Formats: sequence, structure tokens, C-alpha cells
Amino acid sequence: MTKNKNIPQGYKDSPLGVIPKEWEVKRLGDLVKIKSGESPNLFNLSNTGKYPYVKVEDMNNCEKFQMHSREYSNDEKSIIPQWSVIFPKRGAAILNNKVRIAGTDIQMDSNMMAIMPLQNSIISEYLYYRIICEQLFKIADTSTIPQINNKHIIPYKLCLPPLPEQQKIAETLSIWDEAIDVQTRLIASLQTRKRGLMQQLLTGKKRVKGFSGKWEEKPLEEMVGFYNGKAHENNLTENGVFILVNSKFISTEGKVIKRTDSCLSPLFKEDIVMVMSDVPNGKAIAKCYYIEEDNKYTLNQRICVLRTKKGYKSKFMFYAINRNKYYLLYDDGVKQTNLRKEEVLDCPIFTPEYKEQTAIANILSAADTEIELALQKLAKLKEQKKGLMQVLLTGKKRVKI
Repeated sequence: MTKNKNIPQGYKDSPLGVIPKEWEVKRLGDLVKIKSGESPNLFNLSNTGKYPYVKVEDMNNCEKFQMHSREYSNDEKSIIPQWSVIFPKRGAAILNNKVRIAGTDIQMDSNMMAIMPLQNSIISEYLYYRIICEQLFKIADTSTIPQINNKHIIPYKLCLPPLPEQQKIAETLSIWDEAIDVQTRLIASLQTRKRGLMQQLLTGKKRVKGFSGKWEEKPLEEMVGFYNGKAHENNLTENGVFILVNSKFISTEGKVIKRTDSCLSPLFKEDIVMVMSDVPNGKAIAKCYYIEEDNKYTLNQRICVLRTKKGYKSKFMFYAINRNKYYLLYDDGVKQTNLRKEEVLDCPIFTPEYKEQTAIANILSAADTEIELALQKLAKLKEQKKGLMQVLLTGKKRVKI
């Protein structure tokens, strides 16, 4: 134990730093029972059953309580009881800090592990938050393939408040979880509504009030000019003036940012850029990004820019072109990974008169704005929860019992 002369009143020094006087430092192995999952070959698995058989990938279908899986079992063996804290025991998912609470009795794959709180030692929901805050990779052996075994869990030390304070901390953080869940479901609803609007408005099945003119189908070549990007890979700088638009930037909606000081292929407001080459899986092929401002972006190779001609609304064309089904399959049904200029420009687009294009674009833009605001609120809730965890689970901020 290191001596700390600047200990606030009501706190004490410990092997893990300064903690509240009522808190103790405990070994995780003294608080829980540990159990690993078993091979699927040992179970009679089907699409339905009494117990969800949970694999690591099934953890993607929830954020906190694991209730469902892709396979189920009726076998009465190797049951992980409800309220156990579960997580992967090997592989990259450890680095992603995937932790869940069993929302019902489950069974697990051999790549997973459960820790079950011992009675009167630690509250399950508090343990869940504690493990997330500690982060799995700090508990694991990450020298080669990340893995967690009993030898990592048993000696791992954490600071622990009394049970009533554990309960109150868990209840407080659960409020944020509930708000995050509500916001997540709202975003899914808004995204579904937007997809419905696009299916109706971009095909003319639903008309904007006040418009009744005929729509025309033309190849994209008659509506836009086509320009290629240029290679920038040798001109990248850490704090470059221009953002490089490449397939990763577009496929992750601007989250992977590379910068350059050379603007070899400048982009301008209302440009539409499209991924033309996306090897090996083609997941971003024909995905577009709409440029909202001048003097900010430069276009990389294997990406094209489409500039609308007179009589066509750029934002409408963006919605009509982005991930258009025409681009997504070869004739034999194999997913496309490369597009040629001719293939891009041959795409048939169904368009109304310019004023209706503008009206449709405004409706869909408003839907995008609503989704973006909802996403910003979700990010803020997650940041607030993260901050609360940092102060509540370390005792820097106390809850009233």
C-alpha cells in the first residue's frame, strides 16, 4: 500500500488508490463462481427451445440483457442461471468489451464464460457495470490471442462498496441504460420511416401534395457529369487542410478521416461521390456521400464524382442514386465489387419535374436531420453514462442510500 498524504475526509488509501472508507478491495474470485460454456456438439440445438444457446455473435442482438439467440436447446445440462454476467473468453470480442447479463437461464458456447455472483457478496447488475468499467482486455491475457481463464479472474482485484450502495449505483446507471434503449428504438423507428418514405417518394407511388406531372425514366448519363478521383496516398499528412474522401470514409459515414494538404481532385458543394471499387466484399459498392460545403474535401482514386446537369436537383439525385439496386448485383447474382464508368452511367433513374424533385429532397433531408439529432442525443446519453460510471464505480462521487 502506498502512502497518500492528500486523502480527503471519509476516504482511505488502498492497493487500488484512494477509496471511500466503507469500501473494500476484494479479489474477484472470492465474489463469484466461474463457469465456461460447452461445445454445440454436446447439445440438441434447434430454432426453438427452452434455453437460448448463446454464442459470441449472439451478443450483437442486445446491449445489456441476453434473452435470445439463433439456436436453442431443451437439454437440462450446463445451464447458466439468470443474472449471471457473461462475456467472450477468447478472440477479438474481448477487445470490444462485450459484456452482458443473462436475462434468463441460458446455455453457452465454449468460447464464452460466465461469472455468477455469490450470495451476499456482489450484486449482479453492479458486477456487470464493474466489469464494463474495468474493461475485459485489462483482465485478459492479450500477449497473443486475447483470452480469459480462471487464472485471470480469480486474482483480479477491484474496490467494492457495501451491498446497499452497490444496489443504488446499479439503479442509477440503469436509468441511463433505459434512456439509451428508448433513444435507440426511436432511431430505429425513424430510420424505418425514412426507408418507407424513400420507397414511396422516389418511385412516384406517393406524390407530394400539389404535383401531378408525369415522371420520366432516363439513364443517369443524361442527368450528371462523371469525373474520376486521383490518388492521394503519398500526400497524406496528420493535420492536412483537406479531408480525403475514400471508400472507408463513405462506408462509415465520415468516421474514418484521412487528411492531405494537396487538393488534386477538389470537391464542391452539391457534388455526389460514389464508391466504384470495394474489394473484396463489395459492402460499400455504389454507396454515395453528399458534399455540403466547398473547399473541404478532395476525392481519392476508385471513387467518382457525379455533378448534376441543369434541370436536376442534386440532393434528389443523391437519394435516387445512393445504393441503387441496379449496381448491387451481377447478372448471375454475385455481389458486385467493381463498377466501370459505363455501368455507373447506364443506371436508369425515374425523375419528376425539378420542383417536385426539390420537394421530395426537402422531405427526405428533414428525415435525415431528425435522425441525426436523435443520434447526437444518443451519443450524449452514452457519454453521460460513461462519465457517471467513472465517478460512481470509483467512489469519487457517492450516492445517497
